[in-house]
Amino acid sequence: MFALTVCVLSFVLLTSADDCNPGFSSPGWIYPKGDVHIEVGKEVDMFCVLNDTHPDGNNNSWRNLSFLIDNVPVTSPMVEKYNETAIRLHWNQTVVSANDYYTVSCRLNQEIGICTRYLFVGYGPLRVTDFECTSYNWERLECVWKQPPNPILTNYTLSYQVPSSRSPCPEYVAKDNNRHGCVYSQKSRPLYRNSLRNYSFVLNVANPLGSIQQPIADIDMFAHS
Repeated sequence: MFALTVCVLSFVLLTSADDCNPGFSSPGWIYPKGDVHIEVGKEVDMFCVLNDTHPDGNNNSWRNLSFLIDNVPVTSPMVEKYNETAIRLHWNQTVVSANDYYTVSCRLNQEIGICTRYLFVGYGPLRVTDFECTSYNWERLECVWKQPPNPILTNYTLSYQVPSSRSPCPEYVAKDNNRHGCVYSQKSRPLYRNSLRNYSFVLNVANPLGSIQQPIADIDMFAHS
């Protein structure tokens, strides 16, 4: 099984199209493609692979490759030979970056830039706190909440439920101190149904590491108007 896994990964590395320099031939690339998202404390593997169809890639080997994180060279044991045309960066226990993300780059012969990826170390979907709603003259309903900090971009989608349907938030607003909100009004679609006394809200929370659903306890609008 281990041998099969290695063979499959080697095939993926060799056949991965270069997306580091679209429209241009590059001496290599970094796998996996695109931005990399990893949960704090988990391990991550990244590979720098030579492009054997490029003159520079064809005339060099893994010995000519190097990884840098935030422009600082990374050496053994974090970086090692993977095969004759690739090296592997293995980070055993990731930590959150002070800058929200790491810039991971690969160079050929210490000077030719091959590819750059952004590595985001953070958390899966996190629940909000301090959720509250206020009705303004029964014409406008505004709900606000506090989102926990997370280097991994997370999408929060609010809706309220009635027996026959669910009404998604028509207008999101940004506050300060990680506070965000949603506004329903008589002009929004869906509109503010001021005849309802109890609102049952649900937040769908999602990011590249997963998704959760956060039910909000019923809110009595007659007590918050």
